[in-house]
Amino acid sequence: READVQRGQANDLLVAVDARLFVFYTDPEIEEEEAAEDESPLYDPSFVWLAADPAHIPDDAKPLRGCVACPDGSGCLLRAKLSPKRLAPFELGRSTSTTVASPQQDAFGKAKCSCLFGGMLLNCSREDFVWKPKDPSPLAERLAELGGCELLRLFESGCPVALGVLKPAVTVHAASDRRFILPLDACGEVSELRLRLAEELGEAD
Repeated sequence: READVQRGQANDLLVAVDARLFVFYTDPEIEEEEAAEDESPLYDPSFVWLAADPAHIPDDAKPLRGCVACPDGSGCLLRAKLSPKRLAPFELGRSTSTTVASPQQDAFGKAKCSCLFGGMLLNCSREDFVWKPKDPSPLAERLAELGGCELLRLFESGCPVALGVLKPAVTVHAASDRRFILPLDACGEVSELRLRLAEELGEAD
């Protein structure tokens, strides 16, 4: 690609690059001594991570089923599906959705320049687990505080960022094909499970 450069003045060049990112999860580490001493069930969550550099992915990382979406700043969504079979990078591609809010404006009515990755959304699933994203998103929170570029920070930080957790869960099938996926850290006991189901079904205990 050719670029025009003028001598003796500032030259701003815009270069488009494809952002290739990784989403994966890691299971909690359980010490053998702790597992032997603690007879109660362990409901520690698995963490879900976002990385831009393959070198930042740990050896115990595992692929995840899900979908990533990000506003492109013009009212459309960029989307990508995650492969549950292998840990591979994804690239965000344009979709036909136009439900994203228009870019924010400053006091003078001009559109604000903001990193699009601050609006990234992840929806993922794993059998016998329930997805709990961080709220607010660490990307949006960091962008609001520091500004700049989240993609660049992902490369420079030397580590991935945690987007949320997958909590061990139990699936309860009710009448009329209703299904409830409830986290075991809150519903691990039968009494707690019965109470939660009563709340979900709108019935008295």
